[in-house]
Amino acid sequence: MTSRPLPVASQAWTALLPLLIPGGIIGWALSGNRWTLWGVEAMEAKTPSSTSFADLSNITATADCIRAGTEFTVCDPYGRAFQPYVVIPARILAVFGLGTDSTGMLGWLLALVFVLTLGFLGLVLARLWRGTKGGLIAAQLVLALAAVTPPVMLAIERGQIEIITFALAAAALVLLTMRSTLPNIIGAILGAITAWLKYFAIGLFAPFISRQTFKRRSSIWAIAGLVLGALLLLISWNDISQAASASRADLPATSKSQFGAAALVSTMKSDAPIGYAPSPAVIEHWDSIRLAGLITVVVAVAVALVLTKRPVAALSTTPDVIPALLLGSAGILALPYVLGSSHDYRLIFLLIGLTATLAWISHSRGPVRRLSQLFVVAALIALATGASMTPMPSGFIWGKWALVIGDFALLFILATCAAIWLRRLIYKPAAT
Repeated sequence: MTSRPLPVASQAWTALLPLLIPGGIIGWALSGNRWTLWGVEAMEAKTPSSTSFADLSNITATADCIRAGTEFTVCDPYGRAFQPYVVIPARILAVFGLGTDSTGMLGWLLALVFVLTLGFLGLVLARLWRGTKGGLIAAQLVLALAAVTPPVMLAIERGQIEIITFALAAAALVLLTMRSTLPNIIGAILGAITAWLKYFAIGLFAPFISRQTFKRRSSIWAIAGLVLGALLLLISWNDISQAASASRADLPATSKSQFGAAALVSTMKSDAPIGYAPSPAVIEHWDSIRLAGLITVVVAVAVALVLTKRPVAALSTTPDVIPALLLGSAGILALPYVLGSSHDYRLIFLLIGLTATLAWISHSRGPVRRLSQLFVVAALIALATGASMTPMPSGFIWGKWALVIGDFALLFILATCAAIWLRRLIYKPAAT
């Protein structure tokens, strides 16, 4: 016997939990530059702001260069390689006369965008919930807890515009599952823009590619958004190539501050304590390590394919937004995961899938419910062990064993979602 859904009006207030709790904690961290409490290695501030907002300061400094008419490819205050993604937001800031002196204000604004997106996800969770009010409150608290983990704090401290991508992706996925044409069109456009801002976000369209694609109006608009996003990526191909090179995604890395298939194997093979760079023997055989990472992913997906027949059938009976959020968030992370190493702030996209998984728990039972609960645990582990960069004031820092467990938790999520997606390509819902 399943629980009755709560009236929408009586459960919407629970969205205040993932809005106010992370909002208060993030505001407290920002006001006192308290990032080491999460093990985040804060960078030295190069602007009037007390928090570095180091990645944002690259954009604001570039905006100053654009307004001054000087070469804007060498404006990063930290002397890092030029990242083409800074140019478009820098030009927008330059139009409004914003630059380095506005870094602090813009950093706080990015944090606000993140918190408001959490509130939006909380509303989505409340709308989808089909269990008891106590269960919903617990689910909202889990989302709130996940939103103040180290990768999130790293994104806030760096002032990462990945936060904008996160907000756009969440909105696009919800809009694309609505049953009205206008929201579908807006969702498709937002999805294409999201992919344009960050190429790997093209994966958000993955859940709309299935056997039922051309039987649903929303899926057709999603395919249109996918095509538009792909065209924008082709036009920007040179910038994408330069950005990939500047991010050093193909260089040896560990799970100390990055994630990816290669980083998983690298961390396992490196000596403790784990540093930013792998052990010399790992670096020497980096090509083999990357290949081993890809093989690990293939094996994990193959195993998951054997175990996901029932979950695929169960997902087909839930509201469309649940598989869209789950597979869309995994799709965003899958491309950078297999292509190279990504900085841990990108794990904020797990929050979108976590919202879907929490809602899925209330729609499922038996083995499927246990799988959805396992998803939640895996997401929390992956987020909790991410961005393990510096010893905390207590002297505590995650050891190698914890980083490896976190890596396998993320692999479990992505491999299982990949298997579900592959099965949905051929899955035919039972006739009713």
